[in-house]
This record gives sequence, structure tokens and C-alpha cells, in this order.
Amino acid sequence: MPPPPATTTATHTPTPATDICQHLLARYSASPTPHHRHLCATAAALRSIITSHSLPLTPLSYFAAAITSLSNNLDDVESVSALATLLGIVVGEIGEGEIGMEKAAEAVEVVVGVMERGVGGETGLVKCLGGLIGFCDLKDWEKVRVGVECLVKFSVDKRPKVRKCALVCLEKCFKSFKCPSVKKKATKLVSSLLCNHMALATKLQSDKSTGERLLVTEQSEFVHALNVVKLTVPHFSSKISVGIVSELLKILGSQSVLNRPILDIIQSFLESFKAEVTSQVAEDIILALSPLVVEKIPRDTAFSAAQLLKSALFLLDTSKWNERFLLATITPIAGLLSNEGDTAAKASGVLQDLISNLIERFRSDRHGTQTINYEIVKDMESNAVASVCSVFERLLESFDGVPNVHLLDTISALFINFGDTFFSYMKKIVLNLAEFMVHVDGKKLDTVNVEKCVGCAVIAMGPENILSILPISFHEENLACSNTWLIPVLKKYTIGASLQFFLEHIVPLSESFQKVSKEVKKLIIAQELQTHAHGLWGLLPAICRYTTDIALKFDTLAKLFVTRLQKDSSTYEDISIALQELVRQNRCVLQPDDGTNEFPKVIDNLSLTDSAVVKRKLQPHSKKSATRNLKAISCGSGALLPVLASKLFSSTTQNRAYLKEAIQCLASISDSSVKKKIISSSLKRFKLECGLGESRSSVSTDAAPEVESSNTSASNNSSKWCLMLELASLMVEGTDEDLVSLIFKLAKHGLKGVDSTSLCQAYIVLGRILEEHPSFFSSQYDDLVDFVVDLKAPSDINSLRNRLVCLKILLVHGLKNISGAKNTKAFAIINEVILALKNPEENSRKEAYDVLLQISSSLHEPSSNKPGKPFFNLVSMMVGYLSVSSPQITTGVVSALSLLVYKEPNLCSSVPELVPSVLALLQSKALEIIKAALGFVKVLVSSLLVRDLQEFLSDIVMGIIPWSSVSKHHFRSKVIVILEILIRKCGYPAVETVTPAKEKPLLKTVMQNSHGKRNSKEANSMNDDIQSGDSSSSQGQKKRGRESSTTENGPSCHGNKRRKQRERNDHLDKKDDLTARGEGIHNGVEVGTTPKAANGRKPRPPGNSNKRKRGWSWPAPSRHENKDRDRRKFVLKSAEKLYRPAIIKRRRISRHQHHESCDEYGNALWTMALFLNGISFSKEVEFFPPLVLFTVSIDWVASRVSWHTEDEMVNLLI
Repeated sequence: MPPPPATTTATHTPTPATDICQHLLARYSASPTPHHRHLCATAAALRSIITSHSLPLTPLSYFAAAITSLSNNLDDVESVSALATLLGIVVGEIGEGEIGMEKAAEAVEVVVGVMERGVGGETGLVKCLGGLIGFCDLKDWEKVRVGVECLVKFSVDKRPKVRKCALVCLEKCFKSFKCPSVKKKATKLVSSLLCNHMALATKLQSDKSTGERLLVTEQSEFVHALNVVKLTVPHFSSKISVGIVSELLKILGSQSVLNRPILDIIQSFLESFKAEVTSQVAEDIILALSPLVVEKIPRDTAFSAAQLLKSALFLLDTSKWNERFLLATITPIAGLLSNEGDTAAKASGVLQDLISNLIERFRSDRHGTQTINYEIVKDMESNAVASVCSVFERLLESFDGVPNVHLLDTISALFINFGDTFFSYMKKIVLNLAEFMVHVDGKKLDTVNVEKCVGCAVIAMGPENILSILPISFHEENLACSNTWLIPVLKKYTIGASLQFFLEHIVPLSESFQKVSKEVKKLIIAQELQTHAHGLWGLLPAICRYTTDIALKFDTLAKLFVTRLQKDSSTYEDISIALQELVRQNRCVLQPDDGTNEFPKVIDNLSLTDSAVVKRKLQPHSKKSATRNLKAISCGSGALLPVLASKLFSSTTQNRAYLKEAIQCLASISDSSVKKKIISSSLKRFKLECGLGESRSSVSTDAAPEVESSNTSASNNSSKWCLMLELASLMVEGTDEDLVSLIFKLAKHGLKGVDSTSLCQAYIVLGRILEEHPSFFSSQYDDLVDFVVDLKAPSDINSLRNRLVCLKILLVHGLKNISGAKNTKAFAIINEVILALKNPEENSRKEAYDVLLQISSSLHEPSSNKPGKPFFNLVSMMVGYLSVSSPQITTGVVSALSLLVYKEPNLCSSVPELVPSVLALLQSKALEIIKAALGFVKVLVSSLLVRDLQEFLSDIVMGIIPWSSVSKHHFRSKVIVILEILIRKCGYPAVETVTPAKEKPLLKTVMQNSHGKRNSKEANSMNDDIQSGDSSSSQGQKKRGRESSTTENGPSCHGNKRRKQRERNDHLDKKDDLTARGEGIHNGVEVGTTPKAANGRKPRPPGNSNKRKRGWSWPAPSRHENKDRDRRKFVLKSAEKLYRPAIIKRRRISRHQHHESCDEYGNALWTMALFLNGISFSKEVEFFPPLVLFTVSIDWVASRVSWHTEDEMVNLLI
């Protein structure tokens, strides 16, 4: 081969990263494919040529050598294919500007010449050609014309790989053309390609007979040409693009195979030339695409056409949104809603988006036009909405059953967007939906989605318009009700209605139903009418949901409430909810920071994709209107509150709950004079006003009136005071200072009573006063604390809970507002809380812990939610209690500190004296204090991080270690648990460093036991393996197994005697357990363990007698010792099953051989431990006498060996 041209010279040395041949050989040298072998051979030959000319092995050198070889008019297909593939790889590796423009143009001619000869390797040559065009002069069309024409030609090639590669390179070329003249000529080249195939399309459209015959051959080339246009149309001029689209619209729909490529071209055209598209072009697109959105067309094609219809519609002027184009757009898309599955869902999404964009477009046009044109825009909007509604009317009429959810979602969007203004156009839609709610046969259908759709209509149109279309009425002719199904829908979805509508329409309708129910003779119909009457009245809370005329109509509504409260107790719940709704929705506007300024949950019930439209229509009241509304409610409460209070005293428990909510809500915004008048009149009514002056009360204990001596009078008085205090607790919020003073006097009287109910209500009243009026007790804080603390702690749990709440408020106030030196009363409150923590009742202790947590959270900073200075002052005060001599107080403080440390682990570093003070308690002689201190240490080591725990590690270990030798009161087990946690968190070496030398064996045992707990699953799997290995036992063992089974389960009289004897002994064992606790070591066995033999029976008592003595029992085990016992049982039982098949001679080791056999027994246990732990002991077995493995007596192990030896074996097993 001739040497490569001089342009391939380079100065850098070859590297593995640029040696193309090396990479190809590494990748394809082992491939058996002939093409890969030719490629490797060609790359090696080119490298040899480059090396012989002393050129660097760069991609440029390989390219020069390959293009030179290709220019030699090779006719060998395999050689050309290999060179083409290599050129396609190499060109992509050449850097920008490394090939000169002239050389690149010459190389393009060489490549095109080879491609025209059709020798082979077109894919690689096309890729090479696309890369070479980028090195040519892109401003000179003649330099790139040959290459672009070749790419256009091969972009419609029949071979998919060649065609795809040509399309990619052609698109890349069009993107690189910056010169307008070059881009224009390239565009004409593609346009001419399309024009050549348009003649074929016209022929196919005119001659249907030849269309089928030419479908596979000529149409495929046309599809390829359309794909070329789709990729290049964004680079065309707008004039040429419009011409191409107009021509393609003429043949759209003629052949199904052409539809999708043409739609892709139209989509690319609309996205690229959105601003240049004229209304005429948009009209043509709409009229051409409408026939494609039908069920017969493939789903993806129909959906693509639907998307283009929506896009084209919004390119029209609003003035042309007439019936013709709206129907041409919406009707075919709406037809897809009758399908099932993904097609209907996508069509629903398109329509909902279209409807929401319609309203936005009309709104912007109205705001942007002058007053003269406003009416014109309004008329156009009305016509458009009427056209859209007519489509859905016809669609609903075509359904035989209930419409699917996709159609109903679309109609819901229509209601929400246009229902408030154009509800008159939607009457027929609402009537059609009403027919679906109840079938013509009167059977209820699955109408959940229909109900949601009607609910959207209620939200958008309002209940007034809905009831004008679907009136609720009673027909006397056939004694039937119409449209009563609408009542629960209205109750669920009504929002933004008016009180006037309720007063003038709903109330008379409810009363008419009630009246007719009394005249109807049939009981069933009468009951049904009464139900409907109550249901209509039950619309009251829904009507009050963001109602619009509170300031105008609340006075009338209050009078209606008074009448209803006097006559009908069933309306209490509705009136209560309505009043709360009216007050809440206005107060949340004035106090938006409390988190209550939220829209009703009715929005969550809607099946809309865009709830922003709903929220836009449900704007809450303004601050000005909310202030005006609250003022109107306050004025109307003067007549309503006294009635509510009087009914509170005479109602049932359930109705009283509703009335209490209504009174509390209404009293919070009412004038204090009204509330004071109600309380005074109630006191006179019950004759309880004696001793209660109206002046400001001081916190003295002599203000309570005398209690009558008669038991009956006292009981009657107590119930009256309970009701009075219940009413007073509802009046606390929003009262003035004088009324607070009066209510406080009532609370003081209740606190002096003995009745638990009155006492609970009195504490509730006091808590409400302290919570709502901090200024009331600030000036007399000390006296108030003394008064509450001096009161006897109640035994009733409800009273105790409310008492602790009062103490919490007082303590938090004192810690936040009074300095530490002057805050002496806080100690008295803390003392009360601590005593409550030591209450013998579990529920009382729980309440005390809850209050302590509330105190802790109240002392956190609101901004950062971290403990503040008052919190640390509280902890410091509690630490001071540790020096008190009373064990009850000390243990209570330790329990409180444990809870605080658990919630705030950083507390230990913030209060340095906390941990040392508690650890010092471990030196106390009081067992109760030791128990509490160990509990604190356990919480401490569990809560602290490792870095914080290191600081207290030495003090903790030195404090708890002395109690590791005491088994009483579970001290030893508590210490072991703490050590396990320390080892797990800090590591064994760190704990061992601070542990005394004589206690290190204990620490080592704790570590080994802790490791064994983590491997309990492995031990269980070993046990299963051992049990499976027991199936190969000897014949004698099987015989014993059968005898044992017969004894335990069969009808043998001996078995019955033995079973009864065991039950009798077990009963005596349980009886003696209580006396056996804490008696130390009994006959060499540790207290609390209950050893058993390997066969599962209890061992015999010590001594020579073979019979069990009546009344003797093993000491009762502790919880920790039970775990040790279970481990020992597992090891012994496993050892027995393991070695029983190998026992040659079963002999007992007598008592006098005990000391002589200890060494052999220990060796045997060690071997067993190695085996059970999964260790191969084939090497270790030679250290032990072989006879030991077969002569160990398992029965003797269970009854005679000391537990100390067995513990060592257990540790080895772990």
C-alpha cells in the first residue's frame, strides 16, 4: 500500500488510549465472527503501514491509512466492509479541526464513490460520511452537497441499520448548518424527496385497487421519507413548513400506515412554529384531525391526534371559537371516554386540561379588552360553553348504564370551571346525572362516582341552583318523595351557601315534611317523611360552611335556634356543629397562625386532577368581613346563651356534650356581662349564691359557703355545684377580670368539697382560669400556690389528673417568670409531682409521668424546640432533692430524672452535677434508693451517645460494681444488664480498663453471655441438628423411648400414679416457692435455679433416699437465673442425645468418686462444648482419654455436679 498523505503527521507519541488496533484486538481477537477477524486483520495491517512510515498511532493516522486504502478501488466486499467499519470508528475519535477542509472534502468524495459502487459496508461508510461533513466548509454548499445528497438517499434505504444511521447523521448535519443559504438548499433537497413520493400518495389515493398491491413496496419508502421530514422540519423555514403540512393534511387518513408519521410531523411543526402558525392553518389541522379521533383508529394514533387537536384549538383566535371548531375538537375526544382503560383516562386528561384552559383564555380576554368589547367576549364565551355542554349532554344520553369514572371526572371539571356562571347551560347534564342516581326500576345502582360528580355541581352552582333544577318535594297523589337522594349529597358537598336560603327554603321544606308525616296514616311513610325532615334540618352545618351572609341573618338564625332548642332536642347536635363552624371559620381568619385556616375537607372527596380550581372558588372571609361576622354572632348570643345554659342542666349526657361545645364556642366571643348574668341567674336558680360576693376574690380559704348538715341536702347541693362548675368552666375564655374572680370563687368552693365529681369539675375550672388568664394569678402567685398545695391530693384519677394540670401551669409560669432565688414556691409544686410519682396506684403514677413530660415540653424554646434555661433550673431543683433524707422523695426524684434524661440525653452535660449526684446514691444503705439509682444508670447508659458516655464510664462502673455480688432484689441482674450495654456501646477494652481487677472475671463472663444471646439462633439450629442425629440411636434407646411414651400417654395405671405424684409434688413446689426466695445457697445449688435431669424430670433431693420427701422443693428461680437454667438444660440434654448412641457401658459415678472425676468430667464438657459450637475437635480429642467420652454419666451430671463447673461449660459453649 502507498504511504499515507503528509497531512497525517503528528508530534505526540502513541499511547494505549489512542491505539485503535490494540483496542480492537483486545475486544475481537477471540471472536469467531469472520467480520471481526477481517476487522482485526485490517487494523493490524494499517498499524504496520503507520509504523513503517514512523508515524504516531493516532486516530488521524489510522484514518489517513484507511481512506488511502479505500481509494484504491477495492472490489473485495470483505476488505471494503472492514475498512468502512474501521473508518466509522476512527472518525468519531478525531478531534475538531484535525482534518483540513480540503482533505475532508476529498475524503467525502472517496466515501461517496465507494457507496455508489455498492461494494458493501454502507453502515460504516454512512457514519464516516456524517463525521466528515462536519470537517468540511459548512458555509459552502458545493463542499457538502455530495455528502448531504448521499445521506438523504440512504435515509430511505430499505436496510434498517443503514437508514437509522443516515437519519442520525442527517439530523446532525442540519443542526450544524448555520449559513441560511446552505440550510435553504439542504431544505429543498429534503422537500424534493417528499415531493417525489407525494405523487405516489396521490396515485394511491385515486386508485384504490392498486393501493393494496403497492402498500408494502412503495408506501414503505414514503414512510421513510416522512421520517426524514419529521427530523428536519424544525430546521425549515416557516413558509416551507406550512406548505409541507398543508400538503400532508390532504392525504391524512387515506392510508393508516401514513397517519402516525404525518401526525409526528404536525406535532414537530406546531412545537417549532407555534408563533408563526396562522388561524387558517390551525383550522385546517382541526378539520383534518377530527376524523382520526375515533374508536376504529389505533389507540396511540387517536390519542396523538387528540393532543394535536387541543394544541391547534388554542392557536385559533378566540373569535373563531364557534360551534364548528369547538365541536370538531371536543366531540371526537369525548367519544374516546366511552372506552375502558388507558385510552379513556388519557382522553379525560386532555379534556380537563382543555376545559381549564378555555376558562383561563376567556378570563384573560375579558380583563384585556375594553368595556365596549366586554359584552362581545361574554357572548363568545357563552356560545363556547353551550357548545361544550351539548357534547356531554349527548354523550350521557348515549349511556345505558352508569357512566365510567373518566367521563364523570371530565364533567366534574366542567362544573367546577363554568358552573358558577353558566349553570343554565348545564341543566340537562344535571338531570341526566339525576336519572343515574336511581334506576328506572327503583333499584339503587353503584352511583358513588355519580354522587361525586353531582357534588362538584353543588360546589360550583350552589344548593340554590341545584334545588331549582332538582326540587325536593312530596307528592300527595302517590305518597312519594322526589329527589330525596340529594339530601346526603348536599350535606356532604355544600359550601359557600347563604343563611337566607336555609331560612327561607330549607326550614319551611323541613317543616312541611314534618307536618305531612303527622297526617299520613301509613306508619312506614310517616317515619320516612320524618327522616327526610330531620335530614333537611341536618343541612344546617353544611349551610354554615363558609356562608356568605352571617352579619345580615345571624340574628334571625339565633331566634330560630332558640325555638328549636325549646321544642326539639334532636337538633342539639346540628345547632352545636353549626355554631362552632360559624365561629371557627371567622376566628381562623383573624388568627391565621394557629393552623386552623384550612379549607373544608370536602375538597378531599372530589375526584379532580386539579384542586387549585376548587380552592380558587372557596376563598375564606376577609379580615373585615370576619370581624363584622363575629360581632353579629356576639350580639345574637345574648338571647341564645341563656337558653343553651338552661338546657344544659336538664339534658341527657349525650345532649349535654353537644350543648357544652356550643356554649364554650359561643361564650368565647360573647360579652362578659352576658356570661356574668347567666352565672348569677344559675346561682339563684340553685340557691347557691350565699357567700359569693361579686367583688374581686383573694385567695383566702375562708370564702367557701357553709355546707348543710343534712346528708340529702348535701348530696343535692353537690350535684348542683357540679352542674354550676361545669357551666363556669365553659365561660372562662374571653371573660373580664370581675367575672374571672367570680368563677374562681366557685372553683374554690368546689375544691373544698368532698364529692369527687365536684372536685374534678373544680380543678377543671381552675385549670381553665390558669390557662386563659395568666394575669389573674400573676399578682397572687404565692398565695395561689399555697392554696393548691395545701389541698389534699384526691384519690379519684380524674381529679388527680386535673390537679396535676393546674400544678403544671403554675410551675411553668413560676420557672419562666420568677428568678431562681425568689422562686421558692416551685419547690412545693415539684414536691407534689414527686409524691404523685410514688403513688401506689399505677394510673396515678402514669398521670404524674405524663404531666412531667408536659412540663418538660412547655419549658422548651418555641423556635428551636430545644430545652431552655427554665428547664435546666427545674432539673437543678430536682437534683437538690437528692439530699433529702426521705427515701420516698429521693426515689421519686430519681424516677423523674430518669424520664427527663430519656427524653433529653444532653441534659447530663448541661447539668454537670446530675450524674455524680445520682451515682452517689449507690452508696446508700436504703434498698429502695439503690434500686432507683440502678434504674437511672440503666436509662443513662441506654440514652447517651458513646462520646458522652465515655465521660461518665469510670464513675458508672465503680458505682455499680459493688452491687454485682448481691442477688437480692435483682441487683446482680441489673448490674449485668448495665455492663452488657456498656460493653456493646463503649467496647470491652474501655470497660475493662476502668473495672477493678477482682471484678474482671465477672466482666468477662458478662461479655461471653452477651455474645451468646446474639448467637441464640445458631444455638437453636444446632439443637435441631442434634435432634435429627438422634434418629440413629441404639435399639435399647428406642425401647426406653417406647416405654416412656407409654408411661406418659398410655392408659397404664403406673403412668397415672406417677403423673398424680408429679402433680402433687409440683403443687407443693409452688407452695414452698415463696419461702424459698433469698435463702442463699441450698445444698450447693444457687438459690433461684430449678435444675432438671436430661430426661426432663425434676431431680431428686440431695441425700441417699431414692424417694422424694413430701414438702421438699427446689428454691424458686429468679428471672435471670431462669435464663441460666434454660441454657444449662439445653447443653445437658444435647450432650445426652449426642453421646447416648456411643455409650458402651452406662455406669454411675459414685459420690466418693466425685473429686476424682472432676478433671475427666471437665475434659468431657470441653469436648462437648467444642462439638456443639461447630468446632472440629478431631485434633483436640487426642488430648483426652478416649474412655472419658463414653463413660460420662448424664444423670449424674444433672443431679450431682456443681453449677460452678456447669457455668464454665456454658461459657465455653457460648
